[in-house]
This record gives sequence, C-alpha cells and structure tokens, in this order.
Amino acid sequence: MKERAPLVSIVMPTYNQAQYVEEALDSAVGQDYPNIEVVVRDDGSSDSTPAILDRYARKWQNRIKVLDGSVNLGITANANRILAGCRGKYVAFFAGDDVLLPGKISAQVEWLEKDRRRVLCHHDVDVFDSSTGRTLYLYSDRHPLRSGSVMDLVRYPNFCAAMAVMVRAESMPAHGFDSRLPRSSDWLFFMETLLGNGADAEGAGVVPGTYSRYRRHDGNVTNSTAVDGFEESVAALDILAERAPALATEIRVARSERTATYGFRAILGGRVTTGARMLMAATAAAPTGVTRALANAARYYSKGIGAGRRV
Repeated sequence: MKERAPLVSIVMPTYNQAQYVEEALDSAVGQDYPNIEVVVRDDGSSDSTPAILDRYARKWQNRIKVLDGSVNLGITANANRILAGCRGKYVAFFAGDDVLLPGKISAQVEWLEKDRRRVLCHHDVDVFDSSTGRTLYLYSDRHPLRSGSVMDLVRYPNFCAAMAVMVRAESMPAHGFDSRLPRSSDWLFFMETLLGNGADAEGAGVVPGTYSRYRRHDGNVTNSTAVDGFEESVAALDILAERAPALATEIRVARSERTATYGFRAILGGRVTTGARMLMAATAAAPTGVTRALANAARYYSKGIGAGRRV
C-alpha cells in the first residue's frame, strides 16, 4: 500500500479548542498511513488555537495545511471552506477536540480501495470523558452501526458517528454541506454522497474496530442543539425528499420517527405538553415511526454510562 497509497485529506475544523487541539493534531499526523494532508481551518477562535495551528503547520509542512481562519463562518460554512482546500482521493472527517486512534486511515482506505462502488465507510468510536480520560461508552452501544444504501439508512440519523466517516471525494455532492443547515449538515451530506450511486445502491459500510475517540466536555456542540437539532433534522429530510422522490415513503416514516424521538426527549426534559403534541403529530404521520422511536429510546437509555474504563 505504501508505494501506491492514494492521498487522504483529513478535514479538521477548530474553534476555541486550545486545550485539546495539540492532542488532536498529534493523533492525525501520527497515523501510520504514508500519504495524508490534514486540512485545518480555525473559525475565528478567541483563544490560542490559531497560534498552536501555526506552530504545527511549520513543524509538519508536508502533512498539515492551515487555511486562513480570521473570520467566523459557522460550522457548515467552515466545513465547506475546508472541503474546498482538500486534494485527496478520500476525505476523512475529524474535529479539533477529538482523537484518532492508530491504524484508522489505513483501515478505511483498505476498505474503500476494494470496490469503486464503496463510497463511504465508518467505524466504532470510543466516547470518553475529557476530565478523566475514561471511556463512557462505545458509540455502537447506543447507536448500532449500519451499512447499505440511502434507502436502507434514511431512517437512521445516527447510523454513524460523523467523525468516524471517510468518503470517496469524487462521490461528494458538488455543493458540499448544505448551507441551509448551518449546524447539523453532516447527515444530509452523507446521504447525498451515497445518493450519487442511486437510492438503492449499497455504498456504505462498517470497518470493524474502534479507531477514534470522541471527547465529551461542556463545549460540545451536541450539548446545545436540542431545538435546532430537531428543526435541522426535519429540514434535512425535506431537502432529501426534493432530491430523491423515490424515497418518499421512507422519508415520511423517518420524519415521524424524528418527531417522536424529540417528543420523548421533551417529555423527559419536563416539557410534557410540547412532547405530547409532537408524539400526536408523529402518530398521525406514520405510526410505524413512533414505534421505531420508542424502540430506539429504550435501547439508548438502557445503556448506562457506568464507571467507565481506560483505553
């Protein structure tokens, strides 16, 4: 593989992550794969993140490319700016507060290289507590990892962890991440990447193993997107419905499932009236979606965090 290793671009957005970004960069440049570029753009941080990036770029001129990040663009726009700077045959997604584990890039490239019809792959992720370093749970404990086509995956908003994904660059949508989804555009991006082969073409797969660590801390975007998350999740389904009319039935059930899921969350959070209304709307749209959401919630909340373990 080393003689003919295709270039892999690692997309790495950063924002006020000075206390984590060195570990993230070390884990990326330390990969055993011989042909990578880590493409980084800081989104206008107010801490020392930009200075750290500059220092690493000077040290690793052949592996790290830092784009100008003096202007804050927001999550989706920043990701698109980074994508525009990528040159790789494959693109892997990452973040400035997470950690890549040894062998990740090699394992994913090997999987994708076996068949041109393979356009997206992902793996399991170790979710850990930032303050202690202890594992909280594996991503697959709460969200089963799935493979297949858009038609297979459309009802699974969490079929993969975004920072575990590698895609074939030529299969990515030309517009990149959809700018109408300013915070949570990754799921739609993955669906559109797969859609290029057809709605029922199997292009996504799971690479066995755990190859990255997702850091849980107070600054995680997912800690503050309960309302935005629902709105953008439904908007993503609407956009996909426009681009893939053949998926109308699957999208209707998926929309019901998403509505019911957030309805359950609202009830658990004490917003009983709001949650009840959402569940009623979901049931009217597609009762199957409510049943699926209930099963997913039971699986998710049955997985306690526990004492954790070191890895």
